[in-house]
Amino acid sequence: LNNFSTIKTSLQANPDKYVDLSDTIFSTYPTILNESFANCPTLVACPNFSTASGVPIYMSGTYKNCTNLKEAKIVRGTKEMYQTFRGCTSLVTVPTTISGVISYTETFMDCSSLRTAPRIIGNSSLKTLDSTFRGCSSLKDAPSIPDYVTSLSWTFMDCISLTETPPISDSVTSMVGVFYGCTSLEDIINIPINVTNLEET
Repeated sequence: LNNFSTIKTSLQANPDKYVDLSDTIFSTYPTILNESFANCPTLVACPNFSTASGVPIYMSGTYKNCTNLKEAKIVRGTKEMYQTFRGCTSLVTVPTTISGVISYTETFMDCSSLRTAPRIIGNSSLKTLDSTFRGCSSLKDAPSIPDYVTSLSWTFMDCISLTETPPISDSVTSMVGVFYGCTSLEDIINIPINVTNLEET
């Protein structure tokens, strides 16, 4: 079972049949999984992927707008997570993020049921967390920001349940709208000395 196009078509063709793929294991698959299951609102559980360490995996928009997906699974060796779970409004469970990811832009954007963020693990290639948790209206705890990140533009915008800001290192230079709309914040925002853009923060 590895024809993703066929699976996606089947999921979209049966809007009244919810599908749990948690017992499905893919041992062979392409390294580019971009939008493989995107816009499949009937998907309630991700499949499992078996992979060797070091295989570059691209998961841009893989589960985007899967509005009934409750648990996130991230393929070992993943490098790219642009919009991977964006719009997954029922998502409540996420794992500790696997190291080596170089893009978290809009990864969990509009995951309105997500309460706890994953721990961000990356390397020196990870520079931005732009809009990563934007619109996560149930998020209560923000993750620590890795030292090498330089941009936090819109990262926590409209996270209306967030009460505390995370420590932000001096490597950050852009904080455009980072906490815009975070109406429950109880502490003072720490602004690093190297920040040059605070528009709408």
